[in-house]
Amino acid sequence: MTVGGTDGRVEFWDGEQKAKVHELFPNEGAHEITSVAFEPRNALQVAIGTEKGKVFLYDMRYPVPIYSLTHHYRMPIQQIKFHSSGKLISCDRKIIKIFNQLDGCLFTNIEPSV
Repeated sequence: MTVGGTDGRVEFWDGEQKAKVHELFPNEGAHEITSVAFEPRNALQVAIGTEKGKVFLYDMRYPVPIYSLTHHYRMPIQQIKFHSSGKLISCDRKIIKIFNQLDGCLFTNIEPSV
């Protein structure tokens, strides 16, 4: 089980051991965690979204993110998805951003005119 909190910490729990087995502190725990997603083909990769529009991609074996991405509206990240095409998709209330998963480069974004 994975839990992201208002203290900016992401905790990973083992249900059988009923104990915390790992934790990450994206952005030094400065912002509330709003979204967490695991890479379906590599369970050691996890993407974490914050209340200030940041997305961090981690390899759980290391305490430092592979990269971090910023939504320019700096609104809470509502959802993160890994696509089978190798893209990382994240969204806030105003925009959907699609990044290349390997290097974090922006592929495109979708912003409704509403």
